[in-house]
Amino acid sequence: MGSCPACGHRPEGDERLHAWLVSRHHLSDDEMAAAAERIGAGEELRPPPELLDLAERNLYPAGRAVPRPSAPEDPDPLFIDQPLDGETQVLLGLGNVALSPLIGFVTWWSLRDRRPRAAAQALTITAPTALISLTIWVAVWWAAG
Repeated sequence: MGSCPACGHRPEGDERLHAWLVSRHHLSDDEMAAAAERIGAGEELRPPPELLDLAERNLYPAGRAVPRPSAPEDPDPLFIDQPLDGETQVLLGLGNVALSPLIGFVTWWSLRDRRPRAAAQALTITAPTALISLTIWVAVWWAAG
């Protein structure tokens, strides 16, 4: 397997398995375009063990000397850790301001293990709102006391 004709990157090691899975050897042109768009949007390629085994059988017919670690299960097997889309970020920010920063903290907590990038985005959106809300509450409490 040589360099990518689009970007010139030459995959090494397990990257070769991933490259084969998103190449014309495995995907149609439409599927390749969709995968390129998702990768370009920042999604990480994380194929399940079955697809890695398929790529390995095609790239290393004689077998490999070093076993590969198994990948975690995911509802969308090729991609995990998707960032929050723009609309979700705006709605999260509005919910934090209009209702409570607890919405953002719950979002962060629920995404922290499966989608760490999205969780970090939720925390980045929520933390300033929570800090401002806390400051306002302390100022009101202090002024009333």
